Amino acid sequence: MSRRRRKNKFYKKIIIIFVLIIILIFILKGTLARYSSSGKSEANVDVAFYLLKEQKISETIALEEMIPSDEKYIYNFSIANNDGTDRTETALKYTISIRMTTNLPLTYSLYMNDGADDLFRDYQTTQDEYGTYFKTITSSENTFGFETDEINNYRLEVTFPKELNSVEYQGIIEAVEITINSEQIV
Repeated sequence: MSRRRRKNKFYKKIIIIFVLIIILIFILKGTLARYSSSGKSEANVDVAFYLLKEQKISETIALEEMIPSDEKYIYNFSIANNDGTDRTETALKYTISIRMTTNLPLTYSLYMNDGADDLFRDYQTTQDEYGTYFKTITSSENTFGFETDEINNYRLEVTFPKELNSVEYQGIIEAVEITINSEQIV
């Protein structure tokens, strides 16, 4: 009988050790640090702006899951003087301003209708009332007539240099606000 008791004690110890190991794994699993971030981004989805009158229009895009790379991130949008049914009744001039946070050391270029000339002309860094820094880039002025339907397609290229591959930039999201300021030509 003593042999049987020793055997039972041995199995009880094994079961207790096994249960403690499982509990320890669950406890440690929640405390282990992991470098990971994720998000869903509709990065290359076209955004369309319709200028039917003198107005200011803006759209915010979150640049998520960016990793340093030799490849450029490309975001497309278009600006038109019509929405498919209505057209502006006067000639308009417009500028594009792109305001972005300064969380990541990114460079931006803007191209129109598959052109090779970067349209950004004026770079400014400002600070808001909460102490957040923003970089604003403004394009040169463009015009639309009112007699025919017109559309300009734009390609925003964002570069995140590969040499900046560091834990310091992991999981950081950059926000970009595209603003179209239009006014009538008199």
